[in-house]
Amino acid sequence: MPELRPLASLMLSTLLLASSPSLNAQAAPPLNYLKFDVDSLLVPASERCRISPREPDLPYALAACEQAASGGDPKAQFLLGNLYYEGVVIPRDTQQAMLWFQRASLQGHAQAQYQIAFMLYRGEGTAPNLVEAYIMMKMSAVNGFDEAISAMDLFAEELSEEQKLQAFYTLSRIFKNYRASLATSPDTQVPLDPADPSGLLDD
Repeated sequence: MPELRPLASLMLSTLLLASSPSLNAQAAPPLNYLKFDVDSLLVPASERCRISPREPDLPYALAACEQAASGGDPKAQFLLGNLYYEGVVIPRDTQQAMLWFQRASLQGHAQAQYQIAFMLYRGEGTAPNLVEAYIMMKMSAVNGFDEAISAMDLFAEELSEEQKLQAFYTLSRIFKNYRASLATSPDTQVPLDPADPSGLLDD
């Protein structure tokens, strides 16, 4: 059976690529992977990014994390984004955090979408944009991150009527595009029922 394709992987590419040209930028190459021993590469990709500030070989650990994230693992991408965002293990860099959260988001990582929404709301690593923040928070909720539901409602309270119309129009296009993609890929498993997207657009 084909792997479930998250809703966000089909619907957020255009939004993210349009708003964040840095997404296509290549990340700085990690350290020389040839130094890694075989055992380290057997560690699951996401676990390579669970790094403590007391890590005895921090450059080695960061290189392993970057390798996992660059290889496309969404959990590793999210955790690497958190390392840059929190600034505890490595110096804080909100632009790098945004880049890695976006890469995870495009694979349907709901918690990464939640983080992006707040960064858009606060203007961290990007220009503040309440409409895009609301859309991203909505997608985080749709993709299963429960904490996004209450945050989404708080964001909605700050939207003007014009901004609500803009957000709802964008969301309706996203869901129409998603439905169209399902029609052309009948074997794709549906992670949620988008048959009536109007219910998802109510604030």
